[in-house]
Amino acid sequence: MLRADRGRYEEDGLWNPLLSAMRSLLQHRTSTFSLTHYDAAQCRAKGWGLTYADISNGEGVRALLTDWFAPELRDQPDSWESFWTQWADDVDSHRTCHLLDAVKHQLTGENEMGILPNSFMQRLADAGFVESLLVRARPLAGPRSPTWEEDVRHACARRQ
Repeated sequence: MLRADRGRYEEDGLWNPLLSAMRSLLQHRTSTFSLTHYDAAQCRAKGWGLTYADISNGEGVRALLTDWFAPELRDQPDSWESFWTQWADDVDSHRTCHLLDAVKHQLTGENEMGILPNSFMQRLADAGFVESLLVRARPLAGPRSPTWEEDVRHACARRQ
């Protein structure tokens, strides 16, 4: 809806403040990462045919990426790559977990975002880069799930 009226917002000098507000919204949404692990028995009790499940609060973040940021920035490769680079360089463990969770969902096809720029995909092919992100995420995600980190690593390794 906002993008449909972009011309009007630009004429009124409101487009850049709107972009800034959307970035602030993403910062807020990624400020807290929660993760719940369900083992096989818990999955059976819920009627899920899974051996385990990791459920995060990342759905809203992925929706912002898919519905707002990807359509808005994907056609501007430098801005889109910078967006992902800045996110990956953020040392906050909550934001790093959200980044890795979004990447995992994209690479495993759990979420058809189609949003990762080629330059970032190349970085994900570097096991050292992925490990540096996992080191930042580990203190937060590690105690909450015995499987999440390995699932992220496996998703990234499939791209190598």
